Amino acid sequence: MAIPRKTLPVALADQVSLSSLGEALPYIVYVYELATGSMTYLNRDLGRELGYGSGELGLDGPTLFDRLMHEEDRAHLEENLGRWADARDEDVLEAEYRMREASGEWRWFLSRDCVLERDSEGRVIKILGTALDITERKSLEAQLQVSQKLEALGRLSGGIAHDFNNILTVVLGNADLARTAIDDREWVADCLDQIRNAANQASALTRSLLAFARQQVLSPEVLDVSALLRETERLLRRLLGEDIDLRFDLSAYAGSVRMDRSQLTQIVLNLAVNARDAMPDGGTLSISTGVEVVTGQGLGGLPELRSGTYLRISVDDSGTGMDLATQRRIFEPFFSTKPEHSGSGLGLATVYGIVRQCEGTITVSSELGRGSSFSVYLPQVSDHPLTDDPQSVVGARSRGQARVLLVEDAAPVAAVIREVLERAGYRVELARNGRQALAWLAEASELDLLICDLILPGCSGLEVARETRRRWPESSILMISGHPRELDEASLRGLRAEFMAKPFAPEALLVRVGAILADAAASSST
Repeated sequence: MAIPRKTLPVALADQVSLSSLGEALPYIVYVYELATGSMTYLNRDLGRELGYGSGELGLDGPTLFDRLMHEEDRAHLEENLGRWADARDEDVLEAEYRMREASGEWRWFLSRDCVLERDSEGRVIKILGTALDITERKSLEAQLQVSQKLEALGRLSGGIAHDFNNILTVVLGNADLARTAIDDREWVADCLDQIRNAANQASALTRSLLAFARQQVLSPEVLDVSALLRETERLLRRLLGEDIDLRFDLSAYAGSVRMDRSQLTQIVLNLAVNARDAMPDGGTLSISTGVEVVTGQGLGGLPELRSGTYLRISVDDSGTGMDLATQRRIFEPFFSTKPEHSGSGLGLATVYGIVRQCEGTITVSSELGRGSSFSVYLPQVSDHPLTDDPQSVVGARSRGQARVLLVEDAAPVAAVIREVLERAGYRVELARNGRQALAWLAEASELDLLICDLILPGCSGLEVARETRRRWPESSILMISGHPRELDEASLRGLRAEFMAKPFAPEALLVRVGAILADAAASSST
């Protein structure tokens, strides 16, 4: 709090002494003489506030500047002070600088100096100043910068995912199309299976990236957990390596849960990776499933679980184990016991976030030298999981012959989707951008289904969907995208449109298209 005048008002000086005024203010207040470089007034013991002993610091300017102020800040401040002292029209100088505490840490201050006295030629000879501790504000600013960087990372990850998922759609589609044509060549078919598996793993990576950036579009479904774990066995064995003995004890009565498939896979993979890192010389990793019934008292002292039946997934390892202090922090974001640059510390935090989002919980039990046991509890559902039985796919394919408008600007993606649909018997028209789609809609005589990317050159996919709904109120709409940030769920609901995230396998697309057209046919007949 400074006085923006060339001289201290006489009336104020008469009424209030500088000492009493300084003691009443919550700031550090000082008077500094430029000619002698000495501080003639200081309203509080600055040394004590910075942790120094009594009398360790004097009031003279050189001592405070030379001993306490950061070298970079001191040079900058002295340079500004020299220019300001010679000026005739500047009365106030603001500066931020660091002062060293007795502990060696740095504290930030914001000073505001005003002219207290000038000589006969107008040069500043005495300054009245205040200093405010802004260390906490600087800390919050740094946290905000980190948050902004993470937000930028989210935008970057979304853009990467968009392009990457387009590529994966092409890989998955062509691998499946080629495989159907060469069933007699077992070794080629196996190679294509490897391509498809690799693409699925890459898709899981993009989902993890988007989940971290909180931009993932979730597709909850009823999942047979034991069956899904069996599907991941091959991937887990490759992930863990030959020196770890992977064992399964999967209950036939564990039942199903309702959640996003990729998130359930991520839970298992993250726990397996954590266990692998705890067994650098090899060991045993056991994965089991079971059922736990929770009453009003909760499960084993876990009151966060509501009463009901829970499916349990346990991951036990024979690794190094953890002490109690580590166990208390194991689910904290960015907490890691690994060497620097060996991990992000987000693996178990991500698992915890997914489990709690699904209204479940996770526990850990461990002893140093005796391994660790993680148990995930997820609400069990009674619904039967959706099946990928070939007969259901055949049934979906038999609903072909429908007229489909495909709007996709990525040529390889458009080619593979068109090939998949035409092989299944659908009549497909292709538009490469929004304007072509609108022109086709204006001339079309029939349309059963629009499949349209959300982001298109010319106009957006939503504009195409709106025009489709206006001209063909009874037609079906399926929007697709590789970047969920583009998704406007409210608009899709208003257009009665469905959404499918890239990448998707040909069979999954056919099942989805068949189901959409079947629902439309059932609605029109009632």
